[in-house]
Amino acid sequence: MLKNMKKALSLTLVTAMVVTICPQGQLVNISAADNTPYCISEGRPVYVSSGKNEDYAVDGDTSTRWESDYKNKIEWMYVDLGAKADLDHVYLKWEAAYAKSYQIQFSNDEENWTTVYTKGNGSGSEETPEETVKPGAMAINIGKKQKNDNGTISSVLSWSAVSGAVTYKIFVENNGQEEVATAPDGFTFDKDSRIDLINNVRLLEGIHKYIVRAYNSKGEVITSGEVTISGDVTEEETTTETPTEPGETAPVVDEKEQTIDLTKVITNKEDRQARYVRILMTEKALPDYGYSLFEFQVYGTNGVVERPVDYGVNLALNKPVKSRSNTVKSGDTTKEVNTRDEWWMYDSDGNLREDAYNNVKPENAVDGNTKSSFTSYQGDDQWIYVDLRRNTQSAGLLLTLTVTQQRCMTFRFQMMQRHGKPFTEILEDTLI
Repeated sequence: MLKNMKKALSLTLVTAMVVTICPQGQLVNISAADNTPYCISEGRPVYVSSGKNEDYAVDGDTSTRWESDYKNKIEWMYVDLGAKADLDHVYLKWEAAYAKSYQIQFSNDEENWTTVYTKGNGSGSEETPEETVKPGAMAINIGKKQKNDNGTISSVLSWSAVSGAVTYKIFVENNGQEEVATAPDGFTFDKDSRIDLINNVRLLEGIHKYIVRAYNSKGEVITSGEVTISGDVTEEETTTETPTEPGETAPVVDEKEQTIDLTKVITNKEDRQARYVRILMTEKALPDYGYSLFEFQVYGTNGVVERPVDYGVNLALNKPVKSRSNTVKSGDTTKEVNTRDEWWMYDSDGNLREDAYNNVKPENAVDGNTKSSFTSYQGDDQWIYVDLRRNTQSAGLLLTLTVTQQRCMTFRFQMMQRHGKPFTEILEDTLI
C-alpha cells in the first residue's frame, strides 16, 4: 500500500504513473553541487536535558517547538551531526520564552565541551547566586534630548532586563512629590502590562529625578534605578526627530531570532570543526516558564545530511490533479474511490469523513506542503497525473514516498502533450 506520495511534481506536461509497492527507497539521489554552507542539522538526532518534542527543534518547521521543564534555570540541547563537520553559523528561533543568556559549545565525544560563543552572563552554574541586584542598582541609560512636534522635550531612557520582572514603571520627582512620568503623547508609565526596556520620556522643565522600578508578578518592587535630568536645553543639546520615508522602517533587534556567525568568533577553520553542537541555556527571559525553541539549526558542510537541491519553479504547484478511480463493492453497494479507502475513514452513517479525505486527497501531492500527502487506493496499478496547463521544453521530477509494506515498487512516468492524446512513457524505475 502506497501510504504517502509526497511533493513535489515539477514535470511540465501531463504526468502519469503506474504504482506497485516496495520497501521505502529514494528515487532521486541528491548530491552536493557546491561548497556553500547549508543546514546540516535538520532531521538529525537531538538530545535535551528536559522537556518534550525535542525533534521539533531540528525539523525545519518554524511552527513547531521544543519546550523545557519550567522548573530549571539551566537547560541544554545538542544535536549529533553524524560526522565531524565544517561549521559556519548557528541559527536560533525562539518563542517568547527565549534564553537571555546561553553558550554555544562544540564536542567530538559528547563528554568534553568547548564553549565557542557566549551571550549574556553565560554562567552555566546550577547554583543560585546571592542577590546581586540592590535597590537603586539599575543602570539607566539616557538618550539625547529631542524636540517633539507638540513642543515638548523628551529623552529616551533604557535599561537591561531584570530577572523576575514582569513590568517596569517610571516616576519623576516634582516639587517634592513623586508622580508618574509620561511620554510626549501623554501615555503614563504606570501600566502593569508594560514591559518595554526602551521608553521615550517627557522631560519636565528644570532639574528632576526620574526613577525606574522593576516589579515581579506579585506587584513587589525587585529593584530600581534613578537618573537626574534637566529639561532645560539649548539648541545644541537637542535633536529634532526626522520622520522616515514611506516604507522605511528603523532596524529592530529581535531577541527571539538570532544568527551566530562562527566564522567571526572562531578564526581558525580547524577549530570550527565538530560533530556535536550544544546550546547551554543559562538565563530565562520569562523566569516562570521553560525555554521554548522553534528551531536550532546548524549550518556548514561535510555533515551526513545531504545538500538540498534547488529544482527551480514547481510547475505542478496547485495545478489540476487526478488519480485513478477504483470500483469497490461492499455487499449490495458499489462505490468509486480515488484514494485510500478504510473503514475508519467513515462516520457512523457510512459517510466519508471530510477530515479523513483531506489527509489523503490527490491535491495534497501538488500543494507544495511536504507535511501533507496523497495516498492512493490500496491496490496495484494506481496512478495520479497533473495537468500543467502548458507545454514546456524540459523539466525534472521530484517524488518523495513513504511506504509501509515490504514489496517491490515500479514507477512509470508518462506524459501527454495534448488533452485526449495517448500517454508516452518517458521513464521507468523500480525500487527493490
